[in-house]
Amino acid sequence: MLIRPSQRSRHSRGVRVGSVVILAALLLATAALVLLLPHGDRHIESAPPSEASHTSGSVAPIPGPMLATTDTPTGAPESAAPSELPPDLTANPDQFARMFATGLLSQDFRTSRSSVLSWVQAHSAVSPEPLVMGLIPAPARPTWAVTSVTDSSEGTPAVPDQREWDLLASVSGYQTVDIQRVSEPYPWVAAVAAGRISDPGVTAREIVAVVTRHTLEAGQSRSVRSSVVLGVNLEGPPTRDTWAFVTLVTYTAIVMPS
Repeated sequence: MLIRPSQRSRHSRGVRVGSVVILAALLLATAALVLLLPHGDRHIESAPPSEASHTSGSVAPIPGPMLATTDTPTGAPESAAPSELPPDLTANPDQFARMFATGLLSQDFRTSRSSVLSWVQAHSAVSPEPLVMGLIPAPARPTWAVTSVTDSSEGTPAVPDQREWDLLASVSGYQTVDIQRVSEPYPWVAAVAAGRISDPGVTAREIVAVVTRHTLEAGQSRSVRSSVVLGVNLEGPPTRDTWAFVTLVTYTAIVMPS
């Protein structure tokens, strides 16, 4: 979703209404898990990078035309983000969702941001499901996975922009991740049972995690924990041999009390 807010507003409503309807109950189901704090359509509690906080909320990223951007990765991921995974991690959607969320959020700002984006791209796939990608412009689909984790049109993205990345690098920032839960959202299960999903290989997962951001400021180590909920679509058997990431549908992060 690398699009200017003015452009995004003209395309956003209805572009991914299918996915939003199916996954709209995700935040309701996880509100109690995220510190019992209320969420609006886009709840954001942000703090400067120097305070090592990472806070954002989202109902659902909505697709739109993708502008030319350096966020579109080229080439293989760097060594900090290996492109190959053990077969057991790509053969099961729950295991893959856990691994992918860990890899996505374990960001080391002292290394290249492009390595994270290349890592995401290396583990992505395009779904033929109309309710997931049917209204995304065809030229944008091959790199939509990266677009979904870098979009900032409606709040802080899962992967910070280059400016924030560099600011966090200046204080030796990095993140560690503790996955709390991976589950298949009931609204998605109900949609599949009702015959609304035509692609047998697409599924949805909700991932709840605690992300700790570490920094070194004025010679003092600091850490801030956030409760994070991600809603993702994955593509796998029988449409493709192994599981891969399609798009980040919802992303909510709220700083936890010290």
